[in-house]
Amino acid sequence: MAAHHFARKMEKYFRKGIGLLPANTRTIVKGLVSYIPGVYNFVDDTRSVSAAFCYSVWLRHLVIASESGLNTDPKVFAELGPGSSLGVGLSAMLCGTDTHYALDVIPFPQRDRNLEILDELIYLFSKRASIPHGEDFATEVRPPLSSYGFPRYILTDERLEQSMAPDRIESIRTALKRALSGDTVSEDSGSIEIFYVAPWNDALVVPADCADMVLSNTVMQCVEDLQEAYSGCYSWLRAGGYMSHNIDFSSYGATKEWNGHWACSSLEWRLMRGNRLYLLNRQPHSVHIDLMEKTGFKIMCDLKFMTDSGIKRSELASGFEWISDEDLHTKGAFIQALKP
Repeated sequence: MAAHHFARKMEKYFRKGIGLLPANTRTIVKGLVSYIPGVYNFVDDTRSVSAAFCYSVWLRHLVIASESGLNTDPKVFAELGPGSSLGVGLSAMLCGTDTHYALDVIPFPQRDRNLEILDELIYLFSKRASIPHGEDFATEVRPPLSSYGFPRYILTDERLEQSMAPDRIESIRTALKRALSGDTVSEDSGSIEIFYVAPWNDALVVPADCADMVLSNTVMQCVEDLQEAYSGCYSWLRAGGYMSHNIDFSSYGATKEWNGHWACSSLEWRLMRGNRLYLLNRQPHSVHIDLMEKTGFKIMCDLKFMTDSGIKRSELASGFEWISDEDLHTKGAFIQALKP
């Protein structure tokens, strides 16, 4: 306990200290520190996000899927990059999903905290809480909704009465405990299953043609091999299934300007990334759309968030001169794509 307390205290001082540095310098320092064994938490924050955040993410994706004419009752659901909380997948299960695949590159979740998040989500759905959208969510690039009221036209009382039946909730709780304990699914696990795979680097961890929906929230901008990732999504989805991605194309604070990562040289970017498993792939909006369509997806929704560019075209680094004016101003996008 003393060692853990000391580590957390040092992490606090480290974060406070580098917070005083200019953005680009701060990111380079993090990259260099990442080469020291055992200091990952000093470089990237892995604390659990709130149940309200997960609730908001799930309902936003669900509402926009409804507006796109897509399935809003997925029975098999996969999430890429859940991070420290499986709350989005748990939200899906409380709304009727039976099988959940959670795939990540680093094992983040804490079992006890996720059990707490499950209880908090049960409360939010039970009271039919409105979709959170206040200042606590201001840092996330996300599409505005026409209404933030609970989507009763999708999640009817009848549907939630069945999906949140006491025995079903206990099955979800048991599946969560098993998944985060590293246990395999037993023969008597029933129809409710959670598969948590971290690290994952093989698309075969999810059976082909099984998923109704694949979701990610501010994750695809960090995936190194986008072609492999979108091909994996296509393989997992059954015909008529779809993927729903909220993608942030900004530098995530790595540079002073929101799109300053496109002005960083290859050497500067290597120093910024350091020894971390991921940072940003630096691919703009048009690359994601192009790869999705080449993979075979039909774009059903492409909500772009446009803003003034933080850099001039003349400042683009070598290798990024081709970026279009539209890409240069696209800070984020919410994209849903169907597997025909």
